[in-house]
Amino acid sequence: MKPAPRLQGTDTDKQPPALERRAFLNWMSAGAMAAALPALVSCGGGDGNGTGSGGGADAGQGGDATPGSIDPVARMTALSAVRAQYQSLQAQGMPVLDRLQALSTFMANRPEYALTGVHEETLSAWGIFTDGRVHIIADNRAPDPDEKPEPMALPMFARKAPLAAAAGAAVELPSSENARLLHAFGKDFPGQTTVAAMSSWLQGRGYKVRDGVEGDARLSTLRMVSGDGFFYINTHGGCATKTGRDGTGVELYSIWSSTPASIELDRVPEYKDDLDNLRLTYFTTTTGEVVIQDGKEIQVTENRYGITHNFVRKYWSFAPNSVVFINACNSANPAVASAGAFIKACHDNGAGVCLAWTKTVSNTGAYNAPRYFVDRLLGANAFMPERILQRPFAWDKVMEDMAVKGTDTDAYKGAKLVAIPNPNNKKSHILAPGIRQLKVDESADLLILLGDFGSTEGKVFIGGAEARIDKWEQDRIRCELKRPGTLGSCGPVFVRVGDRKSNIRQLTQWTTQLNYRFEDVDRPGLVLQGTGTLHHRADIGKLRDRPGEAPQNAVGYAIASADSALALSAGGSHPQPPDCVITWSGSMTYPGFPADSDPKGHCILAYFKVDTTTRKGALGLAFGSMVPDFTENACHGYVNQFAPPLTELNGEQSFERETGIGPIVVPLPALNVDFDTDFTLIGNTYSANGLTLRWSSATPQYPPTPSDVI
Repeated sequence: MKPAPRLQGTDTDKQPPALERRAFLNWMSAGAMAAALPALVSCGGGDGNGTGSGGGADAGQGGDATPGSIDPVARMTALSAVRAQYQSLQAQGMPVLDRLQALSTFMANRPEYALTGVHEETLSAWGIFTDGRVHIIADNRAPDPDEKPEPMALPMFARKAPLAAAAGAAVELPSSENARLLHAFGKDFPGQTTVAAMSSWLQGRGYKVRDGVEGDARLSTLRMVSGDGFFYINTHGGCATKTGRDGTGVELYSIWSSTPASIELDRVPEYKDDLDNLRLTYFTTTTGEVVIQDGKEIQVTENRYGITHNFVRKYWSFAPNSVVFINACNSANPAVASAGAFIKACHDNGAGVCLAWTKTVSNTGAYNAPRYFVDRLLGANAFMPERILQRPFAWDKVMEDMAVKGTDTDAYKGAKLVAIPNPNNKKSHILAPGIRQLKVDESADLLILLGDFGSTEGKVFIGGAEARIDKWEQDRIRCELKRPGTLGSCGPVFVRVGDRKSNIRQLTQWTTQLNYRFEDVDRPGLVLQGTGTLHHRADIGKLRDRPGEAPQNAVGYAIASADSALALSAGGSHPQPPDCVITWSGSMTYPGFPADSDPKGHCILAYFKVDTTTRKGALGLAFGSMVPDFTENACHGYVNQFAPPLTELNGEQSFERETGIGPIVVPLPALNVDFDTDFTLIGNTYSANGLTLRWSSATPQYPPTPSDVI
């Protein structure tokens, strides 16, 4: 329910006492202050001395004008008078709501206005001209106090993360690589550093940032907003409680442009039509500059045009799955219905998700929260980076991270940054593809990439070679993996969607020489022996499931590639008294996987495990064949067939095998193996019951590095 009207001269017009204004330029002499030298201040959010009752809006005050048209010169005279009164009231140091009420009264006493009032929730005064056009005066942005908390790192705001709006939703990339970043405050504004930083990060990830000059949020520019995958504007936001000459119209939220209001532009047909249809408002507020007047800091104000949800509906359109950031006070205030209408217009015109503020926001929030958010969606690792560099994450997980750390909450004003997904697609979004982990399906010569990639098919590169895509899904890609020894068989792996590049994961390879020898201890002289080469490939890099969390060490699994092989031959003889000699014969090569042309299915199952925490692992071994491959010519003409013995080795262990649709667990007799600090497989020998297995040391190709982005 909205609060009762604030009527002048009643108790409802009384306001809480003003907060003390910040100390300003103490080093300046009194003479310098009197000279009214301009100085720049940040313009991120709420008034340093403002107070508020928490009400949503107040009823208007009537003027004396007759409804109808208004002379353009008279309108501009009224706008100038209100602006001058605004600056004069600033100098008096009264509480912000008293100042706004005084402005409302000032406008009510002018014949150009049919109705005036104060919208307390957004700290705005407003007036409706006699021809129905709307004038908003926002008094909700000022420098932060001198005593600043540590930016964006306040333990007082740390709390459990809420459920994200799109938890578990499919993740999409914006369909367009165009990005547009604007602010409305002119040249040399401190907030330009945020725009410049985010622009640089976006360009580094393949986005094409629209050309423009600093502070260019002119209406001519805003009318051209179309097809962007990322859109950002930093500006003022304000609200009129009512519209219409008789006050029967609904509330109207507006954001400030950088186009000054003028008689000449008012006469342009396009402007006239937009003003008459409430696509535009007249909007008076601070520019981000201050002057010193009578020893006091006075914020410079200017009359410009503001845009509304009606403007958005007519002129703006966004690329599918775009990310839109409205960095303005109260742009997502749940008590301001017309702010919701502004966001809805963005959604209806294609925005995938909108970022906005629930209340008045200060510099700290307005400059830092966007950088934190965009950095995490890009994996830029440029703003408040994690100790171990972090890959891109989708906005729902980033917002959870920000909630835990308190970086979604303005330290001064308590405003909360919220992400509002388009209800028509219920997706999450990311600004660059991100790889979480690699899996190898050796049976199909495929590499499987797990992560966030969007539905638009891009390209995968392995060791510098482009890989053929077998199947592309939003969170899973299957692509061709070349056999060891060829380009595209191991090394750095990354995804590129258009010009947007993912983080890099290392596909590590070990090549091991294995010597096998079995001698029948009860019948010396009978030997089965041979040598072979085993190729194993795995991603053993650290794993991170959520932004901000410490990466976890992995346990990597691999299967010997199809071109691995162990060649064995049987031979030798053993005399059996009185007149018999037993002999062994036969030879067979066991490949990593059965050949299509081999109906007997010969293979060596050589499974590999690497525990990156303990630097220990296992080599599981078994032979595959439909029939025994070796022959024993025994006494009295008997012939026996036998398979290569392996025994239990060091005991049975479980290994994971990737199948293309998920891993399965395979138990095998295994050798215990050790790894050096660089994940070199340390060579060793196993010997028991006549079986000797010797494996060489194997230095890994492309092991994980400390600079990997996880």
